[in-house]
Amino acid sequence: MKDKLIAVQISGTPLVAIASRDQFVAISVIQEVYNEFPVVQFDCASGFKAVNKSGQQVLGTIIGENDPAVFTDPVTCLTALRDRAPEGTVAILIGADRYLGAERDKLDARANQAVANCRNDFKATGRKIFMLSPTRLVLPGDMQNDVFYIEEPSPDAETRGSIIGETYNSAKEASKALPTMKSTLLQECVAATRGLSAFAVEQAFSLSLTKQELNVKELWRQWRESINATPGLTVDMSGSSLDKDVGGLENFKNFSKSIMGGKNPPTAIVRVEEIEKVISGAGTATGVGDSSGTTQEILQLLLTFMQEENATGLIALGPAGSGKSLASVAMGSVSRIPTINLDLTAVKGSLVGESGQKMRQALATIKALAGSRTFWIGTCNGVAALPPELRRRFQYGIWFFDLPDATEREAIWQIWLKKYPDVKDVRPNDEGWTGAEIRTAVQTADELRCTPAEAAKWIVPVSKMGAEVVENLRRNASNRYLSAHKPGPYLYEYNSQPIPTARKFGASGAGLN
Repeated sequence: MKDKLIAVQISGTPLVAIASRDQFVAISVIQEVYNEFPVVQFDCASGFKAVNKSGQQVLGTIIGENDPAVFTDPVTCLTALRDRAPEGTVAILIGADRYLGAERDKLDARANQAVANCRNDFKATGRKIFMLSPTRLVLPGDMQNDVFYIEEPSPDAETRGSIIGETYNSAKEASKALPTMKSTLLQECVAATRGLSAFAVEQAFSLSLTKQELNVKELWRQWRESINATPGLTVDMSGSSLDKDVGGLENFKNFSKSIMGGKNPPTAIVRVEEIEKVISGAGTATGVGDSSGTTQEILQLLLTFMQEENATGLIALGPAGSGKSLASVAMGSVSRIPTINLDLTAVKGSLVGESGQKMRQALATIKALAGSRTFWIGTCNGVAALPPELRRRFQYGIWFFDLPDATEREAIWQIWLKKYPDVKDVRPNDEGWTGAEIRTAVQTADELRCTPAEAAKWIVPVSKMGAEVVENLRRNASNRYLSAHKPGPYLYEYNSQPIPTARKFGASGAGLN
């Protein structure tokens, strides 16, 4: 970021937007580069403040006889800067995303216009405005060409290692009981701070230190909490393993191992559950969507991110309980990489523009965590509602997860009976059962101190409860999508499967909730 700020200084660009997850670090860099100039800052809570000695000298000129704290309105602040700030003044707008952006209401329109009004006057007098936000600031179309954008990347492994090393050495000087840090421990600490800002790295590492030791588990917990604090994102902590927890689905397992052992293995798995329900109606093919445009904005941001970051992935289709969610969670266990859940419903906000901001923040966190090597898995119960442009982003195609056959069901029974050794192996007729139903039978048997056969009277299998939907999914998937069970396309043997006759099938691609 420092090099770009120097380039800005030379070019004379008056308006600069900086996307930085640690805005105080950005302020420090600006202060360093522009130390010879008067630097002031503004936020909507504290008003004006001087950043350096020169800034203190010009502050009175800008605010007159007023208290600096009364300048909490961005329009008043920007107007004062335009009319009274001396030549060469550098102004920093902290949290600019709170009051600037694409025009959505009167406040944004006035604030945006106040920034635009500064452009010519500031350029002519060598003044600058730096607009800070945690993610890329989205300004109205007529302003975008007037603003120079800088996006500060998260610290790389070398930088994080330096921060950790300096922090540890300082702690060791204060407490001689701390042992010398081994290189393997340092590497694990660097991995446990991936995706964090420089300040967050120092904070998380410091909170993991005691006078006697470094608690690496606590560092990982701090890392998870930091990621989970981002709206819509959670780190999966189930610890599910493809080999130990997933029965059957051999083709998907083999593919997962090939991906993780490939030339450019992913550094994180990103899961989007029931993706069709959130994105439904947002694509160009449908021509319709929610009236607010929220869904369309989320879709566009997702499409753009996956395109620009060369992200890839697959769509897991199948009836409820068929193992698609469990398998997608466990995929990261092959290489011990994090699995991040992106909840698009949680990203949607009630305020205009809020959803886009949350989505950008979530995507920025994902990028900081894994760079451009993310593998996306969208699970769904039907693909008809997925826009074609979204399907194309998942270059490894659509995989169909059918109900397990007898051999796969046996493997699933063994997995769950091993987890609950007190349960007697007395089973019901499990024809047409899903893995989720087998799990429920064993867990219920353990809880109620009965056998799985007795617990079965409280279970209605999906193959009966949603027989027509399962049949319809199978017919639509046959020879169209890849099989999660066997190599090649999924093939439905119509004559060997029971075909329901109760009522007509639902719409093509419809699925269970």
